[in-house]
Amino acid sequence: MDEKHANKLVRSIMGKRGVDLSMADVRVSHGVCYIRGTITFIKGRTPDSKETAMGQVLRALRQQPDIRDVICEYTLR
Repeated sequence: MDEKHANKLVRSIMGKRGVDLSMADVRVSHGVCYIRGTITFIKGRTPDSKETAMGQVLRALRQQPDIRDVICEYTLR
């Protein structure tokens, strides 16, 4: 899978879990996913614990065969 499709896959996975990436930069390069910026949750889909929810999202990303590693530099709001 090329990087364009991997980017779409990452955004799709995060969108399904209610993560708003409008203020974040998400890129996949050589199988490594980089997440930088501010991450919020979509209104109405805010989990009880945002840290736990992001842990689940990152675990789901790491389980994808095209993603070798996930590097995060984000702030939760």
